Amino acid sequence: MGRIFKLIAMLAAGVVTLVVLALVAVGFLVDANDYKDQIAAAVKQTTGRELTLEGDLDLKLFPWVSVAVGRASLGNAPGFGDEPFAEINTARLSVKLLPLFSQRIEVGDIELDGMVLRLARDARGRDNWSDLAADDPDAEVDVELTEAEGPSASLDISGIDVSNAALYFNDAQADSSVELENFNFRARGVSAKQHFPLSLQFDFTGQDLVASVDAAIEARLDTAANAYDVRDADIKVIGRGESIPGGEMDATLKFAALAADLNSGTLKIDDIVLVFDDLRARGNLQGENLLDGLVLKGPIEVEPFSPQSVLPRVGVDLQTADASVMQKSSADAVLNFSPAGIMFTEVDLSLDDTRLRGNAGRVNEQIRFDLTADAIDVDRYLPPPAEDAADSDDEGSVDEIDLPLDAIRQVNIRGKFTLQQAKFAGLSFKDLVLDVNARNGELRLTPRANAYGGSYAGNIAIKARANDALLSLDQTLKDVDLNPLGADLYQVDKLSGLANADFKLSATGRNLGDIRRKLTGTAALNLADGAWEGIDLWYEFRKARALFKREAAPPAPTGPPRTPFSAVTATANVADGIVRNDDLRAVLPFMVLTGRGNLNLPEDSLDFDLVAEVLKKPELAKDATVADLGGSRIPLKLSGPIGDPKLRPDFAALVKEEAKKKVKDKLLDSLGLGNEDEAAAGEGEGAEPEESPEDKIKNKLKDLFR
Repeated sequence: MGRIFKLIAMLAAGVVTLVVLALVAVGFLVDANDYKDQIAAAVKQTTGRELTLEGDLDLKLFPWVSVAVGRASLGNAPGFGDEPFAEINTARLSVKLLPLFSQRIEVGDIELDGMVLRLARDARGRDNWSDLAADDPDAEVDVELTEAEGPSASLDISGIDVSNAALYFNDAQADSSVELENFNFRARGVSAKQHFPLSLQFDFTGQDLVASVDAAIEARLDTAANAYDVRDADIKVIGRGESIPGGEMDATLKFAALAADLNSGTLKIDDIVLVFDDLRARGNLQGENLLDGLVLKGPIEVEPFSPQSVLPRVGVDLQTADASVMQKSSADAVLNFSPAGIMFTEVDLSLDDTRLRGNAGRVNEQIRFDLTADAIDVDRYLPPPAEDAADSDDEGSVDEIDLPLDAIRQVNIRGKFTLQQAKFAGLSFKDLVLDVNARNGELRLTPRANAYGGSYAGNIAIKARANDALLSLDQTLKDVDLNPLGADLYQVDKLSGLANADFKLSATGRNLGDIRRKLTGTAALNLADGAWEGIDLWYEFRKARALFKREAAPPAPTGPPRTPFSAVTATANVADGIVRNDDLRAVLPFMVLTGRGNLNLPEDSLDFDLVAEVLKKPELAKDATVADLGGSRIPLKLSGPIGDPKLRPDFAALVKEEAKKKVKDKLLDSLGLGNEDEAAAGEGEGAEPEESPEDKIKNKLKDLFR
């Protein structure tokens, strides 16, 4: 039996020797260049394209099966120009012969230099590469390998060198083009058994982007197990162009390890570090469904940075009213990526002294968020006052805010924003909740909050138009304390009491200043149990009367001047920022104040004509200086800045009122009815009610016409 095996071994060795000798003989006796025409003809018959072999062909069969090709090109598809579809300067491939007999593939150096590939799609959507595919693109190749067929062949490659390559893609249908030039790829010791070094460099040019990429990694490709892993990755990208915020980019991406298992569809990336200018982010990610709907999840962290220094580098020129803001920020979150979108959960973001928590992201083209901040003073982040603004410290800062018309036209948003404490436009809020919905060019904001001891609720709708926006406001205040509200709004605390108000307004414009100047709609106001500090209306009334009567002015009251009231009501129509009121009524302890006038919102001023009517109260009879004031009426003028108006007698109206009274008294005397003062003097307790002067005049006139 041993002799038989020995004989078989000798015969096998002999066969191998004969095969090797035959291959050596073919390598020496056959010149591959003699077959250029046959090769070109075969390509022409198979693809319909011209293959041009300008350089020499070199074929060796032992100890390496080696093929080398000089300069060559493959023609383009019909209708795509005369430039070659593909061309190379040189290409070389070698495979060690003897290991093939034991199902081991030992490849030498794979070299490819000067490859140029030109891809194109015309205006009708036809491309210049589909015709190179198989005749039946739907045909399936059914190859089933079993353990009975023996172990799979291992693959080892000494090195891969691709140098000076380029790829061009011109898409006439999309009117776009992409260029990939100076492409260099180098790998050494490619094997499934161990990691090998790999480097890659190329320059990319797109419509609005020019970038250079330089990458170095260590990789291991276990094709038999469908497992691939990378470690010590270092990828640098330098770019410029309009598509990059700020026009320039210098970024580095590193990660310690990446492992992908195609059989289980899992992916894991450890110790990711992304550096973009002064921004530095870290994270770890795990993925599933690698080949069919990738899902990624993992924690990420943005290390502390200064937005004030980063924003200008990304093209954002942010000017703020307070130069000390935007100095420090950081963020933590959990990234959740899926085919449906990307969502950041467990967000913990800090900006200066504000901390923001919640969830935010994009799901099926819609931005969604639910975020809560502890406290923020929005006024500090508003644009600074305009140079030509008034002297007020904050004048103009709010008016300069442009409405984000382009964003409103494009965004699809649904979310809720909660602020535990907030300050905006000088006003303070607590537990502010803002619901946001935006779609198809329409933005709706539904705010509600506790403010100044009461509550605020609103409905704000903005519809973006071609050059401006249509704004509608429906606002309600309930039981708001006017004293701190006035202090915050106009830096004065002259008005106290509880306010209830309703505003239904609309306007068009491009910024908040336009909106304020064009407001139109209606308003209603109800004040209760308050006072106007700084003005003693009763004293001003008495002083005005004394001045008009040329009497000595009454003594000034002790203590700060104030005018208490039990109720103030008013409704108004608003047009072009002017609030017109015709039914102002204020009930004071000794008088009722009525009037009409305008509130000019663009100029922050008011102008009201008032009439003060003294009530006939028993308390007046106890003071001789005011005993005769019951029933008196005196016109007043209220005008000036909204925050600090001035109240004075309306002397022109006083003269008219006095002239009317004298004419009336004279008419009564001529009719023998006495004047109004005499009629009033005849009244008293127990007196018979008499006809009023007006009734007497009517009766006398009737007698004249009988």
